[in-house]
Amino acid sequence: MENMTLVRKNEIVQIPVYMIKPNPFQVRGFFDRESVNNLAESIKRYGVLQPICVRRLNKESYEIVFGERRFKACKILNMFYIPCIVSEIGDRDRAVISMIENIQRDNIDYFETADGIYEFMRDYGYSTEKMADIIGKKEKFIIDKTRLLKLKYQFRRDIIQNNLSESYAVALTRINDEKLLDLILKAVIKFDLSIKITETLIDLVLKRTYIGEKIDEKDIENIILKINRPYRDQKVKVYIDDIKIFTNSVHQIVDTMNKSGIKTECVFNETNNNLEVMIKVDRS
Repeated sequence: MENMTLVRKNEIVQIPVYMIKPNPFQVRGFFDRESVNNLAESIKRYGVLQPICVRRLNKESYEIVFGERRFKACKILNMFYIPCIVSEIGDRDRAVISMIENIQRDNIDYFETADGIYEFMRDYGYSTEKMADIIGKKEKFIIDKTRLLKLKYQFRRDIIQNNLSESYAVALTRINDEKLLDLILKAVIKFDLSIKITETLIDLVLKRTYIGEKIDEKDIENIILKINRPYRDQKVKVYIDDIKIFTNSVHQIVDTMNKSGIKTECVFNETNNNLEVMIKVDRS
């Protein structure tokens, strides 16, 4: 990662909240309300345990470098002052620090991360290789993130609202036809498809469209049935194998008891949904 000039004053200063502005390079477009409210309750009890970091814009205003969630919590409490550490930092370094801080968070929306990376590359004219070097990631990480931006808002919204992982989003970027993408995404949600089955579905659909076939909703459902059939057959096989193991075990127990001189009989009776096992032991 490139070196950044970051000079901090040692002292913590109390700055009026109204003089502090949010970071325009903040990757996170949304902060969970419950999370911020919980933090506000903690600050109300114990105070701000960790100052936020700001940089001076002019004599009357500062801008957040990191700590925006704490800043929002303090605003909820109508605090007049907030403890801050003032940094002398440039625009580019401020954007890098904010981005790295948010990328390292587990709960950040991966589309927001992609937006932040793209905007930074656009504003500073960086290649994917240069961007990867700056934030300490592999170039593939940058490429995969920026690929997500191929998906339009309505698809991003449906993916996030249905708690689909980033792997689903990456797989769906392979589909250029929006109508087809809409059909596949709806099928993934409707049938709760695993990522493995989703990727297989996309492979098969793309092969058929490549040779000029038209795919509709019914076609996609039929393809899903074909993909799922081996898995269903495997489950049936496992079930049958388990039953065989069970019945063989019962027979072995009965044989052992008979060899030891205890007369024992075993009767199996199969019904539609059950396998009944009756063991008779001679107690005389």
